[in-house]
Amino acid sequence: MRRFTRGLEPEILARNWKAWGRAWEKRLTAGGRFHWHQTGGRAVNQVLLPLLKHQTQDHCSFCDIFPFDRSFRWDYTRGTLEVNERAPAEDQRRARATILLYRLNDQHPTLRRRELRRRAKLPDEPIDHFPYRDFLGERMLGTA
Repeated sequence: MRRFTRGLEPEILARNWKAWGRAWEKRLTAGGRFHWHQTGGRAVNQVLLPLLKHQTQDHCSFCDIFPFDRSFRWDYTRGTLEVNERAPAEDQRRARATILLYRLNDQHPTLRRRELRRRAKLPDEPIDHFPYRDFLGERMLGTA
């Protein structure tokens, strides 16, 4: 797990979160579907994503907080995230569901293997400068 330092609340959320929350509650109660509010002609998520990516070094925070070693294992030859067969049955079930739900092996294996080759060419580059840093982990490179 990596320490995450949360930045200040973006002004756009500080100004609007209550009203947007109430509006969503009304839509949900009425059976409406979710949509992103607009601000300055842009969807709020598009405004917030650059801020969030900066805070997380452009990495998936889900991967940073999930107990991967307990429930998952990496297949470095295929670039896939696999269920840890040594985990308790319930953890294995959750791991399978997580892989499917979040599509963690859709398109990602090819990108993971590409980054592994790139990392091998740049061993002195900080691991945080690479996507898929948990896949590229320092143990795998023999530096830990």
